[in-house]
Amino acid sequence: MHAKRRQHWPDQCRPALQLLADKAALLACTPERWRAPFRLLHLQQNTHQPHGIDEGYPEIPNWWWEALRAEGVVLKPQRGHAGRGVIRFRWSGLALEQQALFRRLPADAPHAAEAEPPSPAQLLAHWHRLCRSEEPALAAPYLCHSTELPAADPAVVVRVITTRPSPEGPVAVRQAWLEVPLCDGAVAFISADGVSLPNPGEALTAAQQDALDRWTQQLKNGAPPCVRACLEAAAAMHQRLPAIDQVAWDWIPASPEPLLLEGNGGFGLLVPQLFARQKQQPCSLETRLNP
Repeated sequence: MHAKRRQHWPDQCRPALQLLADKAALLACTPERWRAPFRLLHLQQNTHQPHGIDEGYPEIPNWWWEALRAEGVVLKPQRGHAGRGVIRFRWSGLALEQQALFRRLPADAPHAAEAEPPSPAQLLAHWHRLCRSEEPALAAPYLCHSTELPAADPAVVVRVITTRPSPEGPVAVRQAWLEVPLCDGAVAFISADGVSLPNPGEALTAAQQDALDRWTQQLKNGAPPCVRACLEAAAAMHQRLPAIDQVAWDWIPASPEPLLLEGNGGFGLLVPQLFARQKQQPCSLETRLNP
């Protein structure tokens, strides 16, 4: 579907798709107010890399130690997708805690043996053991969403799909929804105006339903500024890219500014289609910006 739609776009949108696929490169060209500090961790050393890339770890930034002892550090593949290998690490004072944010770790997953908080090189080596790969990993502090929203663990992600009718046309927000962790592994998809998709699996527990009700009521009373800011930032980011028709952006609705996780050019269409079927048109939230 994506490839067919892009056949008549300049170079079939390949420059934009290549940039979106490289998470570190995308963050490097993101305005500072919309990005957290980050490092690209890799096995190669003594190779010149752009801003934000860890070159042999000559200096460990202060945020590394602060994040490990507080909310944690997240490692994910530089070119991953579908939540693969996204793992949160925290130093409890005695050991390294690990939590897969989108998939479960196997029961026999190894634990780090370090007696002190791990350096970037040590954590990368442990992440490689967990993921059974040696690919580069993007490291960043674990991000929390704004207190304008109810509490959730892990943090809520706002997905924003931006669209452009032509390479010179205006950017618009086509759809936006929140991916909300409830409890016991359940996730709710809630539009920015408080309508949730039906749960196709097992019925929600009472605790999960209570959490869902809190979220939908909060959003039906009006999307808070932290959510609206994600839509505005997504439209602005789309304009910064080479020509591309549609992008799905993932944001943490933080305060005072949203923080970008990543952008995706080849994204799943099931959730957008389900929201469209419910005839939810986020016209009041649509953001149009002239290039």
